[in-house]
Amino acid sequence: MSTIVIQKSRAPSTAALLPRWSKHVVTKLGGRDPLGLSRLAQFLTDYLLTGIVINTDRARYYALYTWILWHVEQEHLDGSWEAFQQAFQRREAAIALATLLADPESSPVGKRAVSDHLAKDGDDLDTQFKVLPANDLGGFGQYYGGSLHALGLTMRREAGADIVNPQRPIAVQLAEAVHATVVDTPYVRDRCFDRARVSRTDLTASAARLGIDGIALDIAGHERDLLIDLFFGFDQKRPDPATTLRRRSLARLLVTVQAYNQANLVISDEDLGEALVFAPSYFGVLAAEGSAPVPFAPPASLVECTSFWRQFCLHGYLTLALEGLLAAVLQVLEYQPGGLALDAVLDELLASRFVTYAAERVGGPSDSPRAMLSALGLASVPDEAACSSAAARMSFDSAVSERVYRHDASTPAEQAARSCVLLAVLYARWRASTDRAYAVAGERGGAEPSAPSVLPRLDTWFDAAVTWRDVLHHLVTLLVTQHDRVMYDKGRLDSCWLHRDGDLLVRDQDCEPTLRSSRHTQAAHILVDLGVLTWAPLAETKSLILTSAGEAVLARALAVES
Repeated sequence: MSTIVIQKSRAPSTAALLPRWSKHVVTKLGGRDPLGLSRLAQFLTDYLLTGIVINTDRARYYALYTWILWHVEQEHLDGSWEAFQQAFQRREAAIALATLLADPESSPVGKRAVSDHLAKDGDDLDTQFKVLPANDLGGFGQYYGGSLHALGLTMRREAGADIVNPQRPIAVQLAEAVHATVVDTPYVRDRCFDRARVSRTDLTASAARLGIDGIALDIAGHERDLLIDLFFGFDQKRPDPATTLRRRSLARLLVTVQAYNQANLVISDEDLGEALVFAPSYFGVLAAEGSAPVPFAPPASLVECTSFWRQFCLHGYLTLALEGLLAAVLQVLEYQPGGLALDAVLDELLASRFVTYAAERVGGPSDSPRAMLSALGLASVPDEAACSSAAARMSFDSAVSERVYRHDASTPAEQAARSCVLLAVLYARWRASTDRAYAVAGERGGAEPSAPSVLPRLDTWFDAAVTWRDVLHHLVTLLVTQHDRVMYDKGRLDSCWLHRDGDLLVRDQDCEPTLRSSRHTQAAHILVDLGVLTWAPLAETKSLILTSAGEAVLARALAVES
């Protein structure tokens, strides 16, 4: 691979400004992740909310897919993959069709394909099709299969189809509970699942109980109870660590919602991550638009769990800082199709607005890295007491905090300055952290940038000889090298964000800095389906509310932890 020619720095002492990523770790994450920063975010969310992923936000699918596997097995097919696949597709398509017949505004997996079938078919509806054209097993194959396995509901054979886990009683109980709900429907009673085409009349008559929204029916109460037991681990006397952490994370979510409700603060569906994770876990407050933040602390039994969610937030802010700088570089290169040398890129990033924008954000002189740290109240490498003091100053509603990322930055110089301010703020708060979760995050970050590996290298910012050009020179070099490694490891060299042509940097596509999903939106929607939470009117809008059933679930979860 070609390399950037690094010009001699003006300050020879900056060689160790940021780490060299020497440990080779293959990054298996896809999607829009130019610097491999999703790896640690995914580890934390997998660790804390096992079985709930971005595309699994409807509670009944966990039960329905378990039932489909169980029901197909009950039919004693010939054992071939083709027979299983066809039987699975017929049932999944029927469920999706029934869902839309019951409520056209609902959102089953494969809604587009299912809607097309409803529109073009007449009295007989075809059910022998893939609800997701890219996957033979539809939503199970593409989204829910891994979640069901992680929850212990299914077993994977060495060859052939997944089966319901016979070693987990709740798995069979859940399948049987769904069957009890749907057994009297025309679709099951008349064995419509044996044929590809089903009458619209029969499917419409079966729709309420067969569709994904049927979880809310009174007759589906046993399903709801079993799913609550599953997600909170109430069915296990000695739950495994993943189940324990998921229960604590869900309990923390419910405690937070309860606190918002008691304070009469709105939790809108637009930004559940901010309301349920970043504000309470990172800043220790409840935050609602138009209201002053309210102090919040979780119960003692949930403090350690909260500390890991705080690390998720920290990594999110670090991601915004590093991807923000990459975005600034790409903006400089946008109108330079032939590319630019690194020095020319730095000239653009260090345009006049860089220093003035940084000074506006920190409220003090920022003509050098040392000056910026001084404006933030740091005269030397902070110890634990200094970090605690900085955290107290950098509160949710203070003029200077990690929320600097919300300030507009339209030019590359402003974007670069905002990233440097955010890094400095994180450094002030976390440089001397002894938090166990902080150390774990650093260990699991591997070769990808993480706060424990990046922030100590900002110690050199106190050197009077270090300039902003030195800082950006090393940061940009780091990001380009990291980007190349990530793309190479992924085998995604045809979809890079930038590439090197000799000594030049050339833009391939834009980068939009993105906070990774905390999966709290999905968890909240699942808990709404289960009647633990609900959306209710509050202050001329709708807000997430803990139901009376939810209060009982929360009390039970906290009792387990006591």
